[in-house]
Amino acid sequence: EKQAQRHAFWEVMRDINPVNLVFLDETGVNLAMVSLHGLALKGQRAYGKRPKAKGKNISLLGVMTLAEGLLDGLSLEGGITGEVFLWFIETLLCPKL
Repeated sequence: EKQAQRHAFWEVMRDINPVNLVFLDETGVNLAMVSLHGLALKGQRAYGKRPKAKGKNISLLGVMTLAEGLLDGLSLEGGITGEVFLWFIETLLCPKL
């Protein structure tokens, strides 16, 4: 069953020009995230401090096309809810398509 679905998907995708595709991705970061390793000049020790308090979570949405590059983006504190995602699509993205 899955193999048949994959085949059907690729049959549809084969006729679509990649220039007409829109790519949307979401990611997130915590502002207190730091590397546990540092770089220093040869023979010297790397020193640094890490934040003691828990940082804020930031979510990012980005949309791009092959032809136009970055179309729009959104960053906000906290997570992307279904309501926020729908607002992003309807208010920011759709008018640019």
